[in-house]
Amino acid sequence: MKKALFFIIISTAGIITCMPSCKKNSADVLAGAAICDTSAVSYKNDVVPILQEYCYNCHGTHVAAAGGGIILEGVENLANYANNNQLSGDISAAPGYTPMPYGKPKLPSCQLNKILAWVNQGINDN
Repeated sequence: MKKALFFIIISTAGIITCMPSCKKNSADVLAGAAICDTSAVSYKNDVVPILQEYCYNCHGTHVAAAGGGIILEGVENLANYANNNQLSGDISAAPGYTPMPYGKPKLPSCQLNKILAWVNQGINDN
């Protein structure tokens, strides 16, 4: 009986000391990492920085030939591809579309969702 009681006490103490602590600041950090606000996406503030990071290297005005002649720089150019669903299909890697960025990993989900939200919110030049 003493051995069983000793084992239970040691096991419980081990579990308690090995449990990760939950602090408010760690919860805040985790919650902040999961937030991706797509409620009012701005072309200038949200979409352009994503395009600059992932798309303009091949689809900017300075490298038209490199990106198969597809220019995404400028809201008018981007709107052409957004209106016919090519932009959404390509960046989402939908069946029948060319996954973009070409030969690289898919856009992070927040960036992808921001571009899709911008398209769904009316392709505004804001």
